[in-house]
Amino acid sequence: MGIRKVNRKCSKKFFAVFTLGIICSFNSPQTTLAQGVANSAGAEGQVPGAAGANWVVNCSEASQGTGSRCRMAQNIVVQESGQRLLTVLIEQRPNSEQLALVLALPHGLFLPAGASLQVDEGDNIALPIQTSDAGGAYAGTAVSQDLIAAMKKGGTLKVSFQTAQRQPVTVPVTLIGFSAAYQKLAN
Repeated sequence: MGIRKVNRKCSKKFFAVFTLGIICSFNSPQTTLAQGVANSAGAEGQVPGAAGANWVVNCSEASQGTGSRCRMAQNIVVQESGQRLLTVLIEQRPNSEQLALVLALPHGLFLPAGASLQVDEGDNIALPIQTSDAGGAYAGTAVSQDLIAAMKKGGTLKVSFQTAQRQPVTVPVTLIGFSAAYQKLAN
């Protein structure tokens, strides 16, 4: 019981500090990235800031000899702790031509509020939070060609959600390198 209380206190403190930082710098996404949140592509051999370094394409052999299965992703981590805050993943669904976008969100969210996406100043796309596990909470949607086109042309994907205390959080995700990664994914 005591461990659970400590974890909740730590989680609340983290989200309170992080949310305050996001809210205070909402008009300056670059400041948020520089002060506490970093892009962590983690691709071996890629130079940070190089085309494609923000979005990483990983392929693995699919089961039963059906070829490789590829996905593109970008991880956003909190610089001070190295803790993953958000992962944006795009992958082709098995046995389908349809792409899916999945958000791996942190713990401590107000689940009924769901999450939302917005490319630059475009329309908000609401996503229900579908499930959660030890890794966080997850939301997803089928990817339309309109969304892909907007992401190719855009500069920032804004992912929004609410903390358990119903405080809004918007995480800016750079779209630099998205087109190059998508091209690799499509091939």
